[in-house]
Amino acid sequence: MIKVTSKICFLIPFLAACSFLHGIQSTIEVRSAAFYHTSKHFRKNYNNVGPCYEIEASISCNPCYAFWANFDWFNKHGRAFGRTCRSTIKNCHHCSRHPSTRVHIANFSLGIKFPFEICPCLLGYVGVGPSFSNIWIKNHTHHHHRKKTSKGAVGVVAKSGINYYFTPCAFIDLFVDYLYQPVHFKHRHHLDIGGVKAGGGIGFVF
Repeated sequence: MIKVTSKICFLIPFLAACSFLHGIQSTIEVRSAAFYHTSKHFRKNYNNVGPCYEIEASISCNPCYAFWANFDWFNKHGRAFGRTCRSTIKNCHHCSRHPSTRVHIANFSLGIKFPFEICPCLLGYVGVGPSFSNIWIKNHTHHHHRKKTSKGAVGVVAKSGINYYFTPCAFIDLFVDYLYQPVHFKHRHHLDIGGVKAGGGIGFVF
């Protein structure tokens, strides 16, 4: 009797675990977006819009919500505004242009999203979560001097989008995200390197 009871006690959690694992749904997708930065200073140096590339994974054991994690990468070449050599040396004809600059931003975010069904093949969602970034800025002067700056930042991201399932295991994601990501630089107040990201991607269900 004791042996039978012990086997039943072992079997019940095992069956519950199997049922839980069977209900888990995970997705992975590759996304790209146009990134419009809210900072006027950032847009002045790197133009209004730049490309952003992402990979995102999610896991859900309940149709009402899902947990997600996202990594994205942004890099852009621009022009650093400021005084040129000609402004201080009148006869300088080789360095009248502005120095160049390049920015790289790596961003990792995670959080929770809430899907809602629009029709059998369309699924909308909204989500929110914290974001952790690092920005690298490299400025090149006319005399081949390089100045590198690296800063970390913590912010928050709000997500929204629509998934179109063209098969039960694959979908197209059209999304608009808003990222708030303030960074404190030495000679400036906090600069928001975040903004609005709009784009699309393709994902797969496992």
